[in-house]
Amino acid sequence: MQPNLNENMLERALDIFMPSWPLQNTVAVNPFWNMKHKNFKDVMRDLEPIFHESLLMPLEYYLNKFKSQGISVEALNQSLVQNRPIWPNLPASSSDLIKVTSLDRNATSDIRTIAEVTPGGINFHRLVIDEIGKYAAAYFDHNQALIKFPWQQHSFWEAWHKSQIYDATLKHAGIVDFCKNAINFQKMGPEEAIETMLLEMNIKSTSGKYLYLQRACATLVGWGSQFRYIEWQKNLGYNVSGIAKTVELLAVRVLYDFLIFKQTYVENKDIYMRWSTLIDACDLSSEVNLNDISLKYTWHLALELTYQRDIAVHLSKAQKKKYSRPESQLIFCIDVRSEMIRRHIESFAENCETIGFAGFFAVALESKKIDEVPETQRLPVLLKPAITVQEHTDDTSQEILQKRVSLTLLNSYFRLLRKNSISSFIFVELFGILSIASIGWRTIKSVYKRFRHIDLPERFTPMLQELDFDRPVDYSSNEIINVQQKTSIALNALQHMGLRDNFAKLILVVGHGAVTTNNAFGSALDCGACGGHAGDINARFIVSLLNSPQIRLLLAEKNIKIPDSSCFIAAVHETVTDEIYILDRNLVPKSCTEELTKLTSQLKVASQHCRQERQITHSLCLDSSARKRSINWSEVRPEWGLSGNACFIVAPRERTKGVNLASRSFLHNYDWKKDEEFRTLELIMTAPMIVTNWINMQYFASVVSPRYYGSGNKVLHNLTNENAVVEGNGGDLRVGLSVQSIHDGEKVVHDPLRLSVFIEAPRLEIEKIIAKHQMLTDLVVNEWLHIFQIDSSENRCWKRFQDGTYTDFLSN
Repeated sequence: MQPNLNENMLERALDIFMPSWPLQNTVAVNPFWNMKHKNFKDVMRDLEPIFHESLLMPLEYYLNKFKSQGISVEALNQSLVQNRPIWPNLPASSSDLIKVTSLDRNATSDIRTIAEVTPGGINFHRLVIDEIGKYAAAYFDHNQALIKFPWQQHSFWEAWHKSQIYDATLKHAGIVDFCKNAINFQKMGPEEAIETMLLEMNIKSTSGKYLYLQRACATLVGWGSQFRYIEWQKNLGYNVSGIAKTVELLAVRVLYDFLIFKQTYVENKDIYMRWSTLIDACDLSSEVNLNDISLKYTWHLALELTYQRDIAVHLSKAQKKKYSRPESQLIFCIDVRSEMIRRHIESFAENCETIGFAGFFAVALESKKIDEVPETQRLPVLLKPAITVQEHTDDTSQEILQKRVSLTLLNSYFRLLRKNSISSFIFVELFGILSIASIGWRTIKSVYKRFRHIDLPERFTPMLQELDFDRPVDYSSNEIINVQQKTSIALNALQHMGLRDNFAKLILVVGHGAVTTNNAFGSALDCGACGGHAGDINARFIVSLLNSPQIRLLLAEKNIKIPDSSCFIAAVHETVTDEIYILDRNLVPKSCTEELTKLTSQLKVASQHCRQERQITHSLCLDSSARKRSINWSEVRPEWGLSGNACFIVAPRERTKGVNLASRSFLHNYDWKKDEEFRTLELIMTAPMIVTNWINMQYFASVVSPRYYGSGNKVLHNLTNENAVVEGNGGDLRVGLSVQSIHDGEKVVHDPLRLSVFIEAPRLEIEKIIAKHQMLTDLVVNEWLHIFQIDSSENRCWKRFQDGTYTDFLSN
């Protein structure tokens, strides 16, 4: 009788894996997304014995926060009130909680794999992870290795088996029958092989099998993210190379365990018997585990409540004002780094209005150069492109293409020389002199640009051939879209921005991106809404539509009348220096030149003050000269990115204008009174709110569990497959944020708080949208984020609880 693996159990074990995007377009990922159907507290508790570490901060961290007034007594008492019904053994008062917290805690029971418990002079666990990493790197490689892995056209499970007849690594490590015993599983599918091995390793209980498989996955969470990425992209309909599946990676991981178990069973029989008995008997709801999670979660919630009260007080005191037609309007991404620069611009630019909107500006596009494969997709990774914008094709295109191909071939030649086992040793001596010319040319260009007052960074300058914004192509049909379709794109963007009337004369659409040097994680500092790219192309495209007289006439028929005097201008916020750069100045009409010159000078002053403030927002460890950091090849902390993010405010700008939110809040403009059928609110809650949750939880995970969900030390990184990194010379991939993004060398600079979402809209409509979408129900009911409703009539903040009830937050 063939074994029948419980598919649900296997899928739940594989839920630890979430996709990680290539370094070229890094985007933040919520690593717990596949577990959102479970309560946040339960996931934190259940993963602790799997990861061998707590997924909440140490109790000492919370005590220090309390001592420094980062946690208030009021919030601590409120947290106790909320948690004592769940954990009756919690102390009744904050003073008693502090005393109990100071006591030593018992360690939880850790789940381990066979490789981790097998004794001997060899570290089998390290060996197994290195071996699997070696094969995964070879399987996914397309650009780096001189000699390709010969079985890439097969599944990973098949490719691994075919390679074993040539690999004697485990044999030399003492597992002499490794290859002979592995052959027995070659004709099995991965699921069948896993179940067979679990039975032979004497794991009897369903819970024991599940816990063991989870631990096996956790030991390869980095490579698992690459397998999951392939699956994710395929599910979205993209063409991706490779037919890898996460279950195949797990099957290979279990097979290594099993073959070590089979070879060493006789001498380690007692150890293995105790191991299987402990796994079968493991109880995640034991008193030790519950005590640990109850204390930490109570403190953790108190930290969140302290922050939430501070935000709620600010929002409740806001005095909303109505403004006449502004002189200028700047549309920024909702990114937390935009909050600070928007506040300074409003302080120094007269009668200026800033608007927060997702940085792809409702334009789900991919851009493509003539010779570029693949295209760059500039949209949230949860979506698929709607249009493709290509380079102009004219008589000069072929000449430009030939130059690019020649340059690519030349670069490939030198790259091969660097990799070659002989020429790599003399590469610097042979060709290092050429670097002097390159450095000299860069210096000359820099001096020339300064002399000509050209300060636009090279990455934001148009390509040799301009993108053809006049003839975008429908992504699905591959046909050029007509003016009615363009108008629909423009109308959709304006409606969701809330920009339907009262247009200023100057309207800047400001994308954002970071300029850094020698930074493998540079794209992590770009726009998450643009798929890990800068938002300049999206800004330029939407501006080209909104400046079109033909499109404006069609918009007027839909009751959106843009004055002839209004001019849309593409710009970009460079987040390392906080400079605002104007794009395509040559397209700005002369009638707007004087106003633009005035606004530009005001933006420079605002940027200068923003740089000064940003230096002390998170830490003093950054050099005060931001411009030097952006071009310094040795700088490991060019900027803090979205560190500190904790809040998402969906409300009119008047609600937050003038309030210092310390660059910790995502800000989305929204006026529910102008939202027909609350379509914009539904879009915000199902798109930007999900993206901000992903960003927030990636930072959370990278802080609480840097060993599994952080990418380690940048100084020790080595590129693998030219799109990921390992720390050192092998092993598991490192995913998430580097230590330099969350730590200043002395302390953590990001408080790992769950996202607090403040929405100014009728409560009934918020509830309808939550009930309509299962993913929102999971996130809200299971406490992966906090929901607050801002009551505009009474200036109150109401907090939503799990059961759907709301309480006046500041009255408690």
